[in-house]
Amino acid sequence: THTVGAQSTSRPTRTRRWVYQVIALCALCFALVAGYVREGSDVTNAIVSEAISERVPLAESQPPADGLRVVQESQERMNHYDSPAVFLFVVGVEGTGHHLFNKIFNQSPSRDRLRSWGVPYSVLPKALWYQEKSNKGLLSAPCAKLLGHKAPNGPELVERTAALLREIDGIIKANHIPEKHGKSTVVPLSSSSPGRPGKDAGMMSYPNFRSPCRTLSYPDLSVLYDVCDQAKVNCRHALIHRDPHAVIRSTTINRRHSEIGAQIKTLATMLHVMRTQIIDYPERLVSCWDYDSSVDSENGRIGGGVLELGILLGWTESEFTDLYNDIFNPSSPMNDTMRDEIVREELRPFMKTFVRANDRVIDTCRDIYDAYHPALAA
Repeated sequence: THTVGAQSTSRPTRTRRWVYQVIALCALCFALVAGYVREGSDVTNAIVSEAISERVPLAESQPPADGLRVVQESQERMNHYDSPAVFLFVVGVEGTGHHLFNKIFNQSPSRDRLRSWGVPYSVLPKALWYQEKSNKGLLSAPCAKLLGHKAPNGPELVERTAALLREIDGIIKANHIPEKHGKSTVVPLSSSSPGRPGKDAGMMSYPNFRSPCRTLSYPDLSVLYDVCDQAKVNCRHALIHRDPHAVIRSTTINRRHSEIGAQIKTLATMLHVMRTQIIDYPERLVSCWDYDSSVDSENGRIGGGVLELGILLGWTESEFTDLYNDIFNPSSPMNDTMRDEIVREELRPFMKTFVRANDRVIDTCRDIYDAYHPALAA
């Protein structure tokens, strides 16, 4: 009896010791993690920068005077297709300036060439995103059934989009004369839909449209670039960013895209998605565009800025600077009072995460740009 009693008391004792050891181990792990967290975003950005540097062969490159400033491509991820056509996607959350890019493109030398050559570029956005019949758009298709549309045929969408890209690329190759037109002619993949507002492609922002599938209605660059590679065309992206409070004001006060609390959370999530996508495809980045900065300011040129897009679209630096100063109507700079009026106190902890996500996207974009455009970043 005594032996049995001793054994019965020793088992819970050993169990308690095991539990305490686990608790102690968890506490140690937490302390280590907390040490990293206190370092803030610098640690995260250092890890990202190291990962980028390992993947990026920092070549000595001399950019041409105008057009696309070509850098050494990562051959493991992307072949350099010998074509002046550049298919450009603008990456950004809604309310950051897609409409302004549309206005810029519509006055660009690239657009004039596309129209004079009879390039059917205006059908491309709808081939990627067709809100009214989402199963017919490559990037809108995953939400088709949830929106009550027919099931999509993925392989068919891929083939159709690749064929359209090849057709457009071929027309540009046949007409583009480098001595006359410069290095490249740009074909917009987003932000240029001529269709009916709310019905066709929209701006292809993150997210795109209000719908029951809103939180999943964002572009997937992985799918897009798979199709670009299948078509053997040169697809790139630029990232546009803006003061987060100005974005919330634009999308919940000026326009009612969503309730403010839900919008803060949705856009913070979209920024995480965007950051992952630009890290996955660093060699395809053209520019980081700060919507809040003027074209000729020092901050406006970090990461290439909108000037890089202007040169890519076919203008000289002076031509584009003059044009941008004419069409860009900057908002008043944000101050703390304005920010407090936009986001009420009970939502500020969530807004803080949105601001932090935005800062990290900007830092990551600029790190990638500096790594892939070393001559320009110097």
